[in-house]
Amino acid sequence: MGYRYPHAYAEHWVAQQYLPGSLQGQVFWQPGPLGWEGERRERLQQRRAAQLAAAAETALDRPDLLSSAPQDPLLERWLQRQAVAEGERLDQLRRRFWKEAPIGRLDRVLVLEAHSLLWALDPLQAAREGEVVITVAAAEERQRLEAQLQVLDALQRPRLLEVAPEDPAGLTHALEEGLRFEWIAARQPFRRLGTDQRQSWLEQLTGLAAPGARGRWLFSQPLLGPAGSLLAALAGGRQAQPPEPARRLLEAAVPLEQAWLGGTARSGEGAGVERSEAVRLVLEELGWQVSEDAWEETLELRLDAALLERWFGAGATYRRQLKEGLNAQRASELESLFRGQLGIVLPQPMGHRLLRSQLESQEPRGASKATSRRLRERKRKAEPPPMP
Repeated sequence: MGYRYPHAYAEHWVAQQYLPGSLQGQVFWQPGPLGWEGERRERLQQRRAAQLAAAAETALDRPDLLSSAPQDPLLERWLQRQAVAEGERLDQLRRRFWKEAPIGRLDRVLVLEAHSLLWALDPLQAAREGEVVITVAAAEERQRLEAQLQVLDALQRPRLLEVAPEDPAGLTHALEEGLRFEWIAARQPFRRLGTDQRQSWLEQLTGLAAPGARGRWLFSQPLLGPAGSLLAALAGGRQAQPPEPARRLLEAAVPLEQAWLGGTARSGEGAGVERSEAVRLVLEELGWQVSEDAWEETLELRLDAALLERWFGAGATYRRQLKEGLNAQRASELESLFRGQLGIVLPQPMGHRLLRSQLESQEPRGASKATSRRLRERKRKAEPPPMP
């Protein structure tokens, strides 16, 4: 993409690279904390946080793009090129996530399993006399966030807690007894967790919620994989239609992609949507009042040699899935089909579902009831069938 005119965008600013690569990342001016500079400092910190978040959040949003070894120089170069545009998109998503959230200056806010500081920016700025606690899943995530805090030096310092996703009780043990939160927020929560673990997490979180606490839970899911995106691009009429055998090959790959992305093709619903519905049901059972906002955004991705390497290179997950689901020959034919479309712009629709919750009762209810129900169910399954 060429030069984008900043005054054609909101706030007369657009994320794009102006400097040569050798100067990227250099800090030429750091606004002071007071007056005019203080106002600019806060907005500058938000933009920096969004760009720093790009790599980690892209991995959550679009696993189809990140399918090889994590220490991959090709991936790193691709992410550096994407960081500016991704940062702009994520900053808009952050605004929608926290829109009209009445965070008080004394509130305590819990941000779950963060992969960047982006989703904690608003609480850090609003709850200046309260506290923001961020949980991370592993030591490397904690190191990343600590490094970001060095760059985002105007932010209030949050408390970082390392809590394994498989150990929901670990969060309660890591906090002071009696600490309660007015806000609980999470993006892409409970990924790769089973039903019982998800239930346990929500019970623990309800126990940590202050009376009248509020929650924000954002679930995002890509709706198309590579073959589905190419089919959609070709159907747009800007490109010559592929021969019938090529079209059938693409159509055969689509169900495999949907399974790989963790969802199904019906109604465009994927794992993120299904997980959000499960979370909503448990929250309501535990005494939360829940509303939701669902929307789609269409991203664009230009098909180039680097992206083809991500999908079809040696050891790529996508290539392996195609071989297992189709066969090696058809996987190679699909790769050739993609290579014949270099330069095409692929649509990348993303589905989002934001749950807004508020605890209805003065005291969290339902946790012990839900636990007892699960224990009764497990006991029933363990009992031998009655004798005839």
